This record gives sequence, structure tokens and C-alpha cells, in this order.
Amino acid sequence: MKIRTLTLALVAAAGLGIVPLALAQSPVKVHEDRVAKMKEIGGAMGRINQNQKEVSAHPQIVAAATLINNHAKAIPGWFPAGTDLVAVPNGGKNHSKVEIWQAKAEFDAAAKNLEAVSADMIRIAGGTDNNAVQEQFKKMGPACGACHSKFRSPLQ
Repeated sequence: MKIRTLTLALVAAAGLGIVPLALAQSPVKVHEDRVAKMKEIGGAMGRINQNQKEVSAHPQIVAAATLINNHAKAIPGWFPAGTDLVAVPNGGKNHSKVEIWQAKAEFDAAAKNLEAVSADMIRIAGGTDNNAVQEQFKKMGPACGACHSKFRSPLQ
């Protein structure tokens, strides 16, 4: 009974903006939400890759880079304390390494870098210089890879 009351209080407080919504959700729900959002980022990267050779496709690149940029701003909030592999029943099926929580400032900085690189792509793809788009895309891969190499493991 006490747990249910606490959960309801957290949900109500989250609705009022008093506590972040992630704190009112179960670790499993937080995990499922971030997996879905990360897949959206991957899909957007794929769309940029497919469209980077045509100036006429720049609007699609801007849209995909905008999604990545908005998600990058939110990434640090997708990994609140208590949602690591240990907190998710049965370890969950995810790629998250405990280093995310152990080196949170570094993880957050990597997300901030993805935010900056994707913002540059939005600006560049808003123009007509396709070579610049292709050069910027070469920077986006390593920006994603910075997290993948240190903070992501094979699916467990």
C-alpha cells in the first residue's frame, strides 16, 4: 500500500513538474522509452546517410538532424539513477553499460557534443553546399560513436 501511494504521489508531482517524469516511472518503462528514442536516432542517422548525396534531399536531412538534436538534448535525462542493468528486472535487454552512471559527467558531455554536431548539420543542410553536408555527416558518426564505444555494450 505504501509503495502504491508513493508511486501515485510521484506521478502527480511529475505532472506538476515538481519531480522529473522519469523518477515517477518504473526502471523498465524508463528503459523501454530510451530504447525507442535511441532507435529513432539510429533511424534518423540512416536517413541522413541515404540523403547526403543530393541537395534536393536537404530538407529531409534537416528534419532528421533536428530529431537527433532534440533527442541529444534529452539523452542525459533518459538515464536517471536506478535505471541501470542492475535495476531493470532480469537485467533487461539493453546495451547500457554501468559506466553511464559511473561517469555521468562524461556521458552527458558526449550527448552535448552530439547536440552541437547535429545543430551544425541542421545549419549546413539548410544551405546548398552538398560537400559540406557530407563532411558534417563524417563528424556525426564519431559523435554517436563516442557513446557507443565507452557506454554501450553488445545486447545482453
